[in-house]
Order: sequence, then C-alpha cells, then structure tokens
Amino acid sequence: MKRQKDNPEVTVEFFGIVRARTGIAVKKMRGITLGDIIQQVSDDYPDFARDCADGFQLRTGFAANMNGAAFVTDSSTLLAEGDVVMLMSLDAGG
Repeated sequence: MKRQKDNPEVTVEFFGIVRARTGIAVKKMRGITLGDIIQQVSDDYPDFARDCADGFQLRTGFAANMNGAAFVTDSSTLLAEGDVVMLMSLDAGG
C-alpha cells in the first residue's frame, strides 16, 4: 500500500466525554493537521462538535495527545502516517 505523506492515515482514539459524544473508541482518519482531524470528527459527530470542539480546535477542558508522548493544543500540528491521536476530556486520565 502506498504511503500518502500529503494526507497521512492516523488512528484516532476517543476517551471520556469525547467517547460519549462520538459513541466510538477508535477510528482511522486522514488529515494533514490536528485541526483537520478535529474538524472531521465535528462533521461526523454533531454532539462532539457541540460540546468538545470550536471549529478546528478543542474547547477548554479537552486535550489531544500525540502517540502517547506529548499533549498538543496547536491545531496546526502536523500529522505523520501511522500517528495515534488521542482525543480526551481532561478528566479522562483520572
């Protein structure tokens, strides 16, 4: 399978309130930036859009984690093929 560097496939995992608003735990998606993923999730899940996102950004009280290594807030964060993006409410970690 050809890798698409200009539109990488990432795994998006949903935790806490984010999972409750989408009704799913994991979804494969394509996007160049974190903002692309947030917008796609918003387009697909209106409850997520209403409660968790503001356009291409997550609302206060929500976070994105990249590959289990770093929390990011910048919606222009670039994604790479195979990245794992975790979207969660800040209370999901316990």
